[in-house]
Amino acid sequence: MKGKIHTKIFLVISLIILTGAVFYGGLMYGHVTAKENRPLEPPASLLSLEQSFKSVVKQVSPAVVNINTEKVIKRGNNHAPMGDEDFFRGTPFENFFKFSQPFDRDQKMTSLGSGVIISPEGYVLTNAHVIMDADKVNITMNDGTQYNNVKLIGYDKASDIGVLKMEAKKPLPYAVTGNSDELEVGSWVLAIGNPYGFNSSVTAGIVSAKGRDLPVEHGNNYGDFSNLIQTDTAINPGSSGGALVNLYGEVVGINTAIISPNGGGSIGMGFSIPINNATSIMGQIIKHGKVIHGWLGIGMQKLTPELAGKFGVDKGVIISEIYRDSPAFKTGIKPGDIIVSIDKKEITGPSDIQKIVSYKKPGDKIEVNIIRDKKPLDINVTIEARPGDNTVSSNSKKQQRDKDKTDAKRWKGLAVTEITGEISDRYGISEEYGVIVEHVEQGSKASIAGFRGGEIIKKINDHVIKNYDDYNQAIKESGEENQSVLLVKSGQYSMFVVI
Repeated sequence: MKGKIHTKIFLVISLIILTGAVFYGGLMYGHVTAKENRPLEPPASLLSLEQSFKSVVKQVSPAVVNINTEKVIKRGNNHAPMGDEDFFRGTPFENFFKFSQPFDRDQKMTSLGSGVIISPEGYVLTNAHVIMDADKVNITMNDGTQYNNVKLIGYDKASDIGVLKMEAKKPLPYAVTGNSDELEVGSWVLAIGNPYGFNSSVTAGIVSAKGRDLPVEHGNNYGDFSNLIQTDTAINPGSSGGALVNLYGEVVGINTAIISPNGGGSIGMGFSIPINNATSIMGQIIKHGKVIHGWLGIGMQKLTPELAGKFGVDKGVIISEIYRDSPAFKTGIKPGDIIVSIDKKEITGPSDIQKIVSYKKPGDKIEVNIIRDKKPLDINVTIEARPGDNTVSSNSKKQQRDKDKTDAKRWKGLAVTEITGEISDRYGISEEYGVIVEHVEQGSKASIAGFRGGEIIKKINDHVIKNYDDYNQAIKESGEENQSVLLVKSGQYSMFVVI
């Protein structure tokens, strides 16, 4: 009896084993057959590259965030800018339409961009143009977690770098920064950002060029746009502030601009700020609340073959202008001098000078090697701080608000200053008289009338404004409540404005 039971048990176990073997064998056969039926077998090198991409994305994507900003434009029942004033930006009609079109309600403006968490403390690198002038900054993480009212540490318009600080109860993912100087043309890079609000989008390409300079159109841009990394990696609107990453999973650039002739998306010409520059600027913003850029005080242009032949040189940058009271002015550098090197470093274009001088500190000394009248000349120059650096920190904003409250001579929301040589250099103006608007109080009569800062007031009612004393006398007679007619120059155009 026992023998029969043992035999049955043996048969059952054997059957189970056989069934499992057949099932597993079928699976393996199907797997092998599926592989055999694939049209192609990619080279191992490509599969290895694909795996590298996947590893980089898995490592860095959690640290790339979606930035949403909000700004409220105060409107009144008077005349205010058109809702579509951007339509006319850069055209001869821009300044005329600025002061037209009644608008009787506040307008909430929102914008989207990207950022990268680059430290365990929660510091976020992004572009200045993503967060500047924002009343509120919100962040959405890769996993959908939202952080509202994120602290704006500061931004530097000249370098287009902005810094935020996230406060979280749990550890935040962060990306490791690399050395952008080690990048070479042809290096593989990935761009990670949030184009058009699509979170954590990844594109791949190579470094197309280094040290690239972008032309400044209409004199209106957010940064210097020099010494950039050019890549054919697709970068689209909304990707600004996102990460450019190498195959080691290191952030090597902050995506900042694209060239798009038709105003659309990427055509394979994207540009990133080298991470070495970005982290240097970030460190100054965090530590000092501002960025001080070195300044030489010259206007310059690239040396063309025609100019090279005329001046008897084959390389360098020609000085076209010397700003009054600048370091160059004080040391006797002249228009027509050709800078061939600085501290023995060869100069081939304007960006070479910008790269050297901008990162010098006030008080640093440099040796400028020039050619004058076809003869070499070495001039020692002491660097100064660039006038009008557009750095804004949370502390400087508070100081500005405190100043606004205590400025007794503020009239209809305007704060002005007399035009001096330094002011002329800062704003690039050639006016011989007048006062220039330095600040406009939000929601004031001047703001409602369309003032944004930088306008030159030439006349108030019957008073010609030649200096600050004329301005004070005119506003004293006009008063705060009475309407006044101002002759204002904005850009290339002059117009009368009633406030």
